[in-house]
Amino acid sequence: MHQPPFAELFAVCFARLRDTVGEQQQAVTRSADDAVDLAKAYSAHLEWDPVDRTAWMYFYRDDEREWIFYTDVRTFKERYALVKDRELYGFASWVLGTEDPGIWYLLPSHK
Repeated sequence: MHQPPFAELFAVCFARLRDTVGEQQQAVTRSADDAVDLAKAYSAHLEWDPVDRTAWMYFYRDDEREWIFYTDVRTFKERYALVKDRELYGFASWVLGTEDPGIWYLLPSHK
């Protein structure tokens, strides 16, 4: 069922999740800076998922493979473009304060 644009809202998550494969799995909120620091510390390669349009990486720590999905400027730009392209009423976000500070320059009031 198609809804009018004013009735749709898109949620943007700025939380960074860490999933550890092993006997226990956990999800931990990470900041954009934490993601970059972990990439440097563990020589992770920053990747781009063209289907989900999100930044991600993986690395090994203590013989366990860890994945981190995070919202960088490119990811936010893709999600913000979706909001505009679909003429959605707006978007919501949570865990503000951990995002890549570059996203603020993409928003109209910060240009």
